[in-house]
Amino acid sequence: MFHSALGCRPSQPARPVVCPTLPFKMRIAVRTKLAWAAVLLPIFLGTGGLSGAADAGPAAELDRIEWFDGSKLRGRLTGIDGGGHLTMTHPEAKNSLKFRTKNLASIELGNRPVSSQPIQSTARLSFVNGDEIPGRLIGFDGENIEFETWQGQKLKAPRASVSSIAFFHNGLVVLYDGPSGMDGWKLGPGQRAWSYRDRAFIANGAGMIGRAVKLPKRSSIQFDLEWSNNMALMVGFYTDSVDRLDYNANSYLLYVTSGVVALQRIQRGLGANHLGQVEIPSMLEQNRVSLDVRTDQAQGNVMLFANGLLVQRWQDQGGFAAEGSGITFYAQLNESSLRLTNLRITEWDGNVESDPLAGPPQPVDVAKLANRDRLVGSLMSVVDGKATFKTASVSLTVPLKRVTQIMLHSPPGAFLADLAGMVRFQFNSGARLSMSVDSWTNQGIEARSPQFGVFKFDMASVRKMQFNLDRVRVDNSPADPEFDPLLQNE
Repeated sequence: MFHSALGCRPSQPARPVVCPTLPFKMRIAVRTKLAWAAVLLPIFLGTGGLSGAADAGPAAELDRIEWFDGSKLRGRLTGIDGGGHLTMTHPEAKNSLKFRTKNLASIELGNRPVSSQPIQSTARLSFVNGDEIPGRLIGFDGENIEFETWQGQKLKAPRASVSSIAFFHNGLVVLYDGPSGMDGWKLGPGQRAWSYRDRAFIANGAGMIGRAVKLPKRSSIQFDLEWSNNMALMVGFYTDSVDRLDYNANSYLLYVTSGVVALQRIQRGLGANHLGQVEIPSMLEQNRVSLDVRTDQAQGNVMLFANGLLVQRWQDQGGFAAEGSGITFYAQLNESSLRLTNLRITEWDGNVESDPLAGPPQPVDVAKLANRDRLVGSLMSVVDGKATFKTASVSLTVPLKRVTQIMLHSPPGAFLADLAGMVRFQFNSGARLSMSVDSWTNQGIEARSPQFGVFKFDMASVRKMQFNLDRVRVDNSPADPEFDPLLQNE
């Protein structure tokens, strides 16, 4: 009934109505109005009018829901059922809203009260499908790897499903995990480009934000970026100047633009020295990226991971030059905006889960030792804190405290499950797991992993969820009411 007033006609009887003759800008305006009409009309008819719900209060943060066509909505997620629907509340809606997950892309969750404290993780399991989970290694019997998760759950995973086990025997050191507000961050003098909202730093215009985080000699800086139009961001690390660009102090500067990332060394008296750059084509196709910058001072290495893949390794031939321990983000935006989320800064163990730059993997297991030696052969067992490794000539038993990483050979295609119907959960602990949801109640969530079976957790432990993993996401495409999920009927 909405379309008749605009003089539109159905293009096909079985397809949603499209208005091809309208100008593009008018189509966007119509699309926006129709989408909100589809959301608000059922509420209005069902309640006798709109009635604002009680405000969630300043401490409550809204979740951010996004569909594949780019539509976004803020609210508070309350559950997902087995029929492929999610329910949420909205501050301006009296009743709960219900949406299909068929066209859902992702949900970023606001902060929620945490009911329990995690255990100290001393290892990280990486699976062949890209999933990761921190916790403690209990043992390996030749067939299954037994592991205690960061939440204290014990699980078993078949050996063929695990690609590597990394160890940090003194515990994983997390220096920063957020954002959760502006406390502890410094803005550039007189600048107001950066603000905080719902677990995100948002930049509109040019300006800097920085923090003293005491970066260690080996560090990992992970963050997600999302932008509109053109984007330019300078990420300073190992710097002492957290509220300004200081070319008289030794540091490193990562220059991130749409499609290209470059690294510079800033050195006192010498200015900026270009160390190289790398093209990331996916940043031209999509207006978002997940970056991980890993630094090893002793080796003079800086590694860049984009969307979980190692894309560049820089070697500072002059040796590591930086002297500071802080981090900065300097946005250079003109008629565009930038959103920075999931910022996690940790001590890095120096291990790389997979290195495509080093060539194809070998059909053997490899154990990396603390003294930089390697054992090549087959992992036979892990019992009572000791790993038994069989090489071509001898069988050795090594204390796990001497091992930094075990890389396991798996048959090609092993445990690569069908992604249809699965949800990828990103946890506050740094875990990343692709699972199907069995149940979702106020008491918690029960999901199922193809690697280790049932896994239970609560919503407060989750940072982000990605849906419809078998679909390819294309951003910056023209808005079209035909693909608006809010206009789909139940």
